[in-house]
Amino acid sequence: MKTPTPSRCRRVKTKQHPGAHRDGEAMWRGALLLCIGLFLQCWAPHSAAAETGTADPVVINIRDLNDKSARVREGAAINLHNIGAKASGAAPKLISMLSTERNPDVRNSVVLAIGAAGGQLPETVPPLIEVLEHDRDHSVRSSAARSLGRIGLLPELSVPVLVAALRDEAEGVRAEAAKSLGAEAFATSAQAIVPALAAALTDKESSVQQSAGRSLAEMGPKAISALPVLRKLLVDPDSSKRNRAANILASIGHQASAAAPECLAALSDENIEVRVEAAIALLAFGQHLAPAMELLVNALSFDDDHSATKDLRIGVRVRAAWAIGAYAQYAPGTAAQSLAIDMGDPYGDVRRFAANAFDKVLAAFVKGHRVDAIASLKETKAILQANSDGEQKMKAIAVKNAIAALEKNGSAGVGGADDSVKNPTAPVSQHGFSGVALAMGAIAVACFSGAALLRKRASGLASRRTVRVFLSYRRQDSASFCGRVYDRLIAHFGAANVFRDIDSLAPGDSFAEKIREYISQCDAVIVLIGTQWLSIADAAGRRRLDDPGDFVRMEIVEAAVQEKLVVPALHDGAPMPGPQDLPLEIAFLAQRNAIELTDRHFASDMKQLVDALSKASSGSRDAGRKAPVLVSGKVRSWWLTSAARQLPMSLLALGLLFTLGALWIAYLHLNR
Repeated sequence: MKTPTPSRCRRVKTKQHPGAHRDGEAMWRGALLLCIGLFLQCWAPHSAAAETGTADPVVINIRDLNDKSARVREGAAINLHNIGAKASGAAPKLISMLSTERNPDVRNSVVLAIGAAGGQLPETVPPLIEVLEHDRDHSVRSSAARSLGRIGLLPELSVPVLVAALRDEAEGVRAEAAKSLGAEAFATSAQAIVPALAAALTDKESSVQQSAGRSLAEMGPKAISALPVLRKLLVDPDSSKRNRAANILASIGHQASAAAPECLAALSDENIEVRVEAAIALLAFGQHLAPAMELLVNALSFDDDHSATKDLRIGVRVRAAWAIGAYAQYAPGTAAQSLAIDMGDPYGDVRRFAANAFDKVLAAFVKGHRVDAIASLKETKAILQANSDGEQKMKAIAVKNAIAALEKNGSAGVGGADDSVKNPTAPVSQHGFSGVALAMGAIAVACFSGAALLRKRASGLASRRTVRVFLSYRRQDSASFCGRVYDRLIAHFGAANVFRDIDSLAPGDSFAEKIREYISQCDAVIVLIGTQWLSIADAAGRRRLDDPGDFVRMEIVEAAVQEKLVVPALHDGAPMPGPQDLPLEIAFLAQRNAIELTDRHFASDMKQLVDALSKASSGSRDAGRKAPVLVSGKVRSWWLTSAARQLPMSLLALGLLFTLGALWIAYLHLNR
C-alpha cells in the first residue's frame, strides 16, 4: 500500500464533514456575544448611574445596607457616619434597620451613623431612646447615648432617658450618658441634669467620674447646685476627686466663692495638681489672690521635681501658665521672669502656653500702670536677651517698650524744684555787660551761619550715596501698590538695592532667615500700610498681626532689633495705627511720623520719600546716629556722616554756647 502524498493528505482534510465548519463558526459567534454581554453588564450600570445620579456615595451606601454580607452592611454604615450631616437622606433606612438588624456590630455602626446624619431630624430621637432603653448589647446602648448627645434635639425626651442611663449596669453606657448630658443643647434642663451628674462624681468607675466632671465644668455657673457635693469632694481621700472638684468650682466662678476656705486649705494639698486647680478656683472667686498667684508662679518651675512623670511635669506647667495668662491682672512682677524662663523650655507645649501668658501679663502690667513691676521686668529683659532664640528677642523688645511706658507713667506729674537763682554773681559794670553780650551774640551768629553752609554742602554730598531699602507689606492689602512703589524705588536706587519677598527670595529659601539677612544689609525699612493692614485675619479668625510668627510683624521687629530707620507709608487713605492697635513689640511704629502716598500725587509723594531715604542713608550706617524724621512728608536731617559732620556740628555747638552765654549775661544785667 502506498503512502499518501502531502498533496493527497491536504485533499483529504478539505473533505471534512460540513457540520464541523458550522460548529467553529458558532463557537466564535458565541464568544463574541459573551464579550458583548460582559461589556454591557459592566458598562450599563455605570451609564445608568451617570444618567440618574446614583453615583452619589450616599445612594451607593444605602444600597449596600441591603447587602447579605454583614461586613458590607457595617462598612456602609461606617461610611455614612463619616459623611455626617450630608447623609441625612439615609436616616429613614438607618432607622428601619434598628428593628431588623440582628448583628450587634452592624447595629452599633447604624446607631452611630444616625447620630452623625440626624442632627437636624427630630424623628431620629425616639428610635435612639428605644435602643438605649432596651437593646441587649451594651456597646449599642453606649452608642445610642452618644448619638442622643450629638443630635441634641427634644431635650424633654432625651434628658430623662440619659439621666436614667447613669444607673446602667455597663460602665461605658454610664460614661457616655454623663458626657452627653453636658451637651450645650441640653443646658435648659440643667436643673434635672446637675444633681444626676453630681451623684455620678462618686461613681465607682473613674471613667464615669471623669465624664461627669467634664460635663459639669462645661456647664459653668449653671452647675452651682452641685456646690455642696463639690465642697465635700475637696476633702475626699481620693486626690483625683479633689482635683476634679476644684476644677469644677473654678468653672462655676465667683458664685461658688462659699468654697473658698476649702480651696485655700487645698493650696497645701500633697498633690500638685490639686494645689494648682485650687489656686485657679480662688482666682475665679476673686479671693486670696496673692497666695493663689504665688503658687501658680512656683508651679511654673515644677520641672525641677524629677520624681514626677514627664506628662505630669508638662501638664502642671501648662495649666499654671494658662491660668496666669487668664488672670493676668492679678499676676505679680515675678510672673514675667518665670514665664520668660519657661519660654526656653525643651517641650513645645510649655513654650507655647508660656509665651501666650507672657504677652497677656505684659499687657496687663502696662494697662494697670504696674510701676512696681519695673524692676522685675528689667531682670526679665536680661533673661530674654541672653537667649539666642529670635522669638525671645522679640519678647525682649516688648519688655523694653513696656518698661519705657511704665517709667513714663511713673514719672508723670512729678514736678521739679524751682531752680531759679537770682543775683548769683558779684556786680558787674553796665558797659561790661553790654559789650560782652554783644560780642558773644556776634560770635554765635557767625557760628550758626558757618554751620548752616557746611551742613547744606555735606547734605548734598550725602544725598547722592547709595541707599538700600526693604519693603514690608501684606499681599492681601498692598500687593498692587507695592509694585508701583517698588518700580519707583529701583528707578532711583537700582534693583540691587531694593528688596521685597517676590523678587528677592529664591524657591526653597527660609523666609525668616533671608528677611533677617536682607534687613541687616538695608538702611531703611518702608512699611506699606493699607486699609486692611491691621484687620486681616487667618483661617481661624485671629488677627494676623497678633500672631508672633506673622512675617510682617517679624520684619518690623527685626528692623527695630537692628536699629534701622522704619518709615510707615500710608496709602489708599489708611489711617495711622495707634499704640493700642499694635502688639507691644511693634508699638513704637505708632510713634513714627508717616508719609502718605496717594494716587493723585503719587509722583510728588514718591519724590519726597526718595529724598527722605537719600538724606537718611549717610547717617543710617553710623553707630549712635539719630534717624531723620519725616514730618508731613518733609524731611529734617540734622545729622550727617561722621566725616562730614564734625566741623558744622562743632560750629553749631560753639554758637549755642555763645548764645547761652550772651543770654545769661543779659539776664544778670536786667536783674541787677
